[in-house]
Amino acid sequence: MPTSSASGTVASIRSDRSRPGSSVTSHGAKEEDHFDENEGRDLTKTVKLATVTSTDRSTYHGEVNGGDKYIGQWVDGSRHGVGVSVDAEAVMTAAHFNMDEPELASAVSLSWEADVQLHVLRAVLAEDAAIRNQEIARQRHVDAVVQEMTTIGFETFNTTEEIEAFEAKDELETVEFIRDQSKQMHEVNAVAGELKFTEAQLTQRQKELRAEITAKRQELSLVAKYCALAETRGAQVREAERTLATLQRQLDVLNSESA
Repeated sequence: MPTSSASGTVASIRSDRSRPGSSVTSHGAKEEDHFDENEGRDLTKTVKLATVTSTDRSTYHGEVNGGDKYIGQWVDGSRHGVGVSVDAEAVMTAAHFNMDEPELASAVSLSWEADVQLHVLRAVLAEDAAIRNQEIARQRHVDAVVQEMTTIGFETFNTTEEIEAFEAKDELETVEFIRDQSKQMHEVNAVAGELKFTEAQLTQRQKELRAEITAKRQELSLVAKYCALAETRGAQVREAERTLATLQRQLDVLNSESA
């Protein structure tokens, strides 16, 4: 088990348990960690566990994940270094991992100030920043919803009285609009009735004209037939007159010879 100072501090800092599924980047002890509290504003997740210094830099990958036992990834699946072990009760204990088998901190020499404190503080600060960002985002979402609920068209209302007054005005305008539309529809229906009556009259007149045209056409056909017959009779009369004239001349010649 870890020393009382290390484990007690870890337990007290992590008493406010964060949400699962979160992550934060971790580096080795030999590298300088520069953490700005404002950088936490870019995080979209909070920290689940804290990572401490790895003892074997040749196998440590340097990324952080949300494992149930520890946080950290080692190259090619080989895990060898110092991390944080978490039991079923969510109690964290600094431990040394050797090929996936954790050894409690009592078996190794761990220093809270040198090996654990920096990474735990970074995780806590990142979690606090993420919580603040989440609260800000939630408040902005609430403000946006309220703004959407209190905005109609291009008008914004801040009090219930303004909304009620707008609704009353809108209702009056709606009633007036419906009344005006009803009046216009009545006028349109009246004009449509007149147009239908005129259309019926025109249809009847069209039928009458067609009947007259048919009758006139029949009359013209009869007249044309009579005209053709009269022309034939006229030609026959003229032919008879010529024949009669010829006979008359012959008769005159015979009379003159006999005298």
